Amino acid sequence: MRYLLIFFSISLLWSCQDSGDSLNIYISRHYEIDDKVFRQFEERSGIKVNVLKADADQLIRRIEIEGEHSPADILITADAGRLTQAASKNMLAEIPGSVWEGKLDKNLISPDKNWLAITTRTRVIVYNPVNVQFEGNESYLDLAKPEYKGKILVRSAENPYNQSLAASIIYHHGTDKAEEWIKGIVENMARTPRGNDTDQIKGVAAGIGDIAIVNSYYLAKMHNSANPEEQRVAESLEILFPNQLSTGTHLNFSGAAILKNSKNKDHAYQMLTYMLEQDAQDIYMLENFEYPAANNIELKGFLKKWEPFRRDTLHLSNLAELQNEANRLLYKNGWN
Repeated sequence: MRYLLIFFSISLLWSCQDSGDSLNIYISRHYEIDDKVFRQFEERSGIKVNVLKADADQLIRRIEIEGEHSPADILITADAGRLTQAASKNMLAEIPGSVWEGKLDKNLISPDKNWLAITTRTRVIVYNPVNVQFEGNESYLDLAKPEYKGKILVRSAENPYNQSLAASIIYHHGTDKAEEWIKGIVENMARTPRGNDTDQIKGVAAGIGDIAIVNSYYLAKMHNSANPEEQRVAESLEILFPNQLSTGTHLNFSGAAILKNSKNKDHAYQMLTYMLEQDAQDIYMLENFEYPAANNIELKGFLKKWEPFRRDTLHLSNLAELQNEANRLLYKNGWN
């Protein structure tokens, strides 16, 4: 597998691999397991996989500049907003039903069938049980209550996970209630947002705050870390899946699309088909602790200990449609 960490370089770097037994993937994910999935696909199919990693906005801009000469076959990002943005620029091709039919619930594929989920993640509450007592039925809205002033740790509004969560609040409760919630979260922050989700979890363990809003796979990784200190941190904290009495815990996802100007669409279909099969879904689940997107995959390993819980079935395209409004409210109200 050929790997490039590069931004707006000349597309001729891949011109010799735009056809034949090769596949070019633009991806904004940054996990080693993705490379493992790509290597296994290479071994299974005999198709050479070339990978370019960068920020999602940079990748979309690059595809736009490259136009019909773009070597990109597949675009993979960590949120619906960026894939919807690419679709709005007429960059994406329809994905045939042979890839996804019978494998994905309808909320995990775009209405136009031009992008789909390959993994899902849950946005959860991780907390210090010594200082905070939850009953298990709390909601995201509860975190805006005055009793949690100075207790909440969360990353910045730039992060798509928080944009997605805010969009879901808008969808379920309306703009006014969402703005009220955002103001409450900002008022309850223990510090100005900084770092990633792991930093929020470590901040709770260090006593900087008592409650972190994070994706569950960050905590699962710490539970399964080779670093004893990270294991100790994880074991000292508790996890809560919000909204169990209402809409269910919020899901965000990583998704994939096939580019309209792909020269290797048949290979791209094969890759997306493979990503939804047991072998690839197991890698995402057992090694990165993401939930399977495919609905025919049995849950295995560490994640089984957190079952059962109710998941939000909101269509991911609704999150994308509300992302701009979510961003407006986040920045307007100081969630920096």
